[in-house]
Amino acid sequence: MMLVLAASNGVRICTSVIAGVWWFDASNVHIVVFTCEFVLLGPLALRADFRLRAQSWLASRGEAVTTAASIAALIGSRSAEEVQQLALQRLRAIRLDLISYDELTSPKPDPLLFEKSSRCQLGQIDAFISHSWRDEPEAKWQALQAWRAGFKARFHREPIVWLDKACIEQDDIDANLMCLPVFLAGCNTLLVLFSRSYLERLWCVTEIFIFMQMGGTADRIEMILPDHALGAPAAGDVSAKASPFDVHDAIKSFDVQRAACFRSEERERLLTVIEAGFGGLGVFNEVLVKLLDAAVALRDAAEARALAAKRGERMRRASGDRRASTDWTSGNECSVALTASPLRLAAPSSSGAHTHVAVQLGAVSP
Repeated sequence: MMLVLAASNGVRICTSVIAGVWWFDASNVHIVVFTCEFVLLGPLALRADFRLRAQSWLASRGEAVTTAASIAALIGSRSAEEVQQLALQRLRAIRLDLISYDELTSPKPDPLLFEKSSRCQLGQIDAFISHSWRDEPEAKWQALQAWRAGFKARFHREPIVWLDKACIEQDDIDANLMCLPVFLAGCNTLLVLFSRSYLERLWCVTEIFIFMQMGGTADRIEMILPDHALGAPAAGDVSAKASPFDVHDAIKSFDVQRAACFRSEERERLLTVIEAGFGGLGVFNEVLVKLLDAAVALRDAAEARALAAKRGERMRRASGDRRASTDWTSGNECSVALTASPLRLAAPSSSGAHTHVAVQLGAVSP
């Protein structure tokens, strides 16, 4: 629409100049500026990479929470101001070590788990856990425990997380889902437990959409991939194939219109919000693929660096052990000749000549 308006203004200016009725003064400077801006920047705005950088810049100006509240207002039926106030009152988090195996692996509502969470402020939550409840429970538990161990090794404390089952009040789910964008804005990292079903669930996709609208970039996503911890077929899931899960193919073939939701009216509302946010579902597909591809690449690079560091450390230790085994004397040099049996040591004598000593288990010969 804005591009159409800019084009019409351009036609108006050109026609007026040709007809000799255009005048340039302070009253119409804004028309010229507006037209030039959109003629120059309009084509760039259609490019996914430019849109992502522009959204990142806007978020850096401190508008992430306001953007989230506006998205929440579109999802729900209240104003952005009301949603933001409600969300800040309901924002909760939980220490990851307080979540038991049974609590994480069961999708059923659990009021006792909700009581373990506590209210918090924006920016106090380390990670927003984005996942599908159709994942294999054991693999999900192992994945989170591995991430938790890594977090503790880096920061020497337990991670504080947002998990839907623990932080959403079950007797008012709809109101809390409406506040979801603000909840996500209050977290420092988006932790994606990627799986076969992840991009097939519309609420998972909506969380990525919200993240992108707030200017989120690939370096703020932590990806846990199926070849690392997730992706095994769920028990009893005959539709899941036993073949290895190709993450890159799953991302490249993504189409938001194939994502499902429990309620059809909710699905239509979410798709409408996503389409409005990106000017088309095709543009959204393109941006999401670029974002997740970049996040996977960053993860692979980080793992490669960590593996190289471990190998380097092992080599340094092995080299140190070899030096320690040969540097067992000081002063006079000693040469060691290794044979099957006996073992002969050539040690320097007081006269400077070498005296050969043969050493065998249980016997010494001059």
